Amino acid sequence: MYKNIPKDISFVNKEKLSKYITYSNSSIKDAMTKLNLTLELFQIILDQEGKFLGTLTDGDIRRGLLAGSEINDNVMKFINSNPLLGEISKESENLNTLNKVDRYPMFLPIIDKKFLLEGILIKTEITDINHALIVAGGIGSRLGDLTKHIPKPMLEVDGKPILEHCINKLEDANISTIYVSVNYLSEQIINFIKSKNFKSNIIPVKENSKLGTIGSLFLIKEETNYPLLVMNADLVTTLSLSALMSFYRAENVDGLITAATFESSIPFGVLKYNSLGQLERIEEKPISKNLIAAGVYILNKNISSLIKKEEFIDMPELLDKAIKNGLNIGVFPIHEKWTDIGRPEDYFNIK
Repeated sequence: MYKNIPKDISFVNKEKLSKYITYSNSSIKDAMTKLNLTLELFQIILDQEGKFLGTLTDGDIRRGLLAGSEINDNVMKFINSNPLLGEISKESENLNTLNKVDRYPMFLPIIDKKFLLEGILIKTEITDINHALIVAGGIGSRLGDLTKHIPKPMLEVDGKPILEHCINKLEDANISTIYVSVNYLSEQIINFIKSKNFKSNIIPVKENSKLGTIGSLFLIKEETNYPLLVMNADLVTTLSLSALMSFYRAENVDGLITAATFESSIPFGVLKYNSLGQLERIEEKPISKNLIAAGVYILNKNISSLIKKEEFIDMPELLDKAIKNGLNIGVFPIHEKWTDIGRPEDYFNIK
């Protein structure tokens, strides 16, 4: 079965399906655990009798989280219940149908007449995102004495600089060219890059003056490839960059911003009242949840073109400008571990 198929297509037979299967009584948290063990980041959802019910991708999960669902909710809240399907006896037709799949990752469940799963056709994704910019020029003033003689990206976590963690993560996502913008104590970073034998091509980009969190993009905007992945150099995260890139392609947006959940507690009883000023209830020390910028982005050339000159500009200003110019910016919620090392306690906690 499926012996003479293109090299970028593979067939998963019944004997190897287990890692791709989640049952309908599972929570989304359980499904995420299985999904993250696959390279392609998807699951097939079956009922307890093994009948096909739908599909679940990493993107489906993140869209559900954006809509307000929780990771302990039932997986059925997140699934695509009407995907394209293949039939076990129609090999050539199935290959044609696979090429019509308009979602990422590209895969086609193969079922029999009783809706039992018989296999999966998977098409290997070829990413067009192969360049990245690591923004590493900041002073890190909130870290006080920690960055008095060493730039923040060179602070060590688990025995190696934060910058090296960032570069390794990009290399694992097959990013071939990585620009690193530098300013404060730049020679330390440049010398570190020269001393290492990284798999990717690492290119230091020296700022002549402070350019903020994205102004350095102007210095490479004509030579880099797009879409461009941008990462702050003060992050330690288990975020899947492959999932981020798949989500970007699936959403058809100009830019993508990652978002982490931040919880804040009000240490008082909060009054809830109606339009007449009558008290309805008191919420004791409520916890507020908000999505905050997580420091990883994907930008296309339309956004890059909005930076007209070498000047100080932070990412929020650039994205605001993009929105005002009618460009679409998507939000990618992250449920993975994430730490922004902005304060001494952040650094010591993760170190």
